[in-house]
Amino acid sequence: MVKGLTAAISAGFRTVVVILAIVGAGLGGWALHIIDDAGIRGGTILEMSRLDEESEKKWQEFLSSIVGSNARIWVTLTANVIVVFIGTFSILSQRAKRLTVSQSILLSLDVGAKISATAALVASLSLVLIVAPFCKTIESSPPPELTATALLCYVSKGSLIQAGVSWILITTTSMITLVGIYRRLREKKSCSFEPTASALGMGGGYQAVAPALPRTTIPTIYDPAKPLPETYAKISTAPKHTSSVAASASGKRDSVISESSTVVEGEISGPLNLEKPDMVKQMRPARPWSDAPRKG
Repeated sequence: MVKGLTAAISAGFRTVVVILAIVGAGLGGWALHIIDDAGIRGGTILEMSRLDEESEKKWQEFLSSIVGSNARIWVTLTANVIVVFIGTFSILSQRAKRLTVSQSILLSLDVGAKISATAALVASLSLVLIVAPFCKTIESSPPPELTATALLCYVSKGSLIQAGVSWILITTTSMITLVGIYRRLREKKSCSFEPTASALGMGGGYQAVAPALPRTTIPTIYDPAKPLPETYAKISTAPKHTSSVAASASGKRDSVISESSTVVEGEISGPLNLEKPDMVKQMRPARPWSDAPRKG
């Protein structure tokens, strides 16, 4: 609930900032038009108008001061355009899933918008400080042709108010984003330890904290450290044809390999005493069915 309300407030502030930046860009364009018109026609209109010396001197100083203020107006206009683009992207990133960015990137965008708003505020303030000393004289006795030029006093004040409100809202939005990032970091730290069932003593005898370590040695059938078992020694020293004779006498089908395997099935701890193929005796058991005479 709190996160949703915070996101809604942040989106509302960004929307207001974008609207104010558009208004500020419009005021900057209007101020540029007034200054260009005053630079082109101001001197000629003053020569043709019938003003007293003091008023004419004030107007000349006013026109010369505002003609040299084009750079300030351009800074204000450019800064407001940058704020419009940044604010629009920030709003879309909160609404559209494809443009979703992290809170750290949003904070970086807010910092960039704040820098632009600060530049616009400083430029507007400097323009107001230049124009303000002449505003009383200009507003009291403006020539009919220079009435639009006298509006620069109101335009500069409006631009200053817009830049100040935008700066406050952007600063507030940046603080909201920073608080959200800090809150998420605290939540991650608080949830960094999640006890398991075995750690809480509810594992039921099963180990769930860490898996059992594998054995370092791989088991094999050969163990040179152990002597040969007695049963295996007796079998190896006994004649190899005894089992075949016993098998043929009893008439069983079991081979010597199957009979001896029951004895050595437990563990083989020594090498197998294999001989060369030419030295191995025939240990084929008797097969009565193959030796029986065939009926003619």
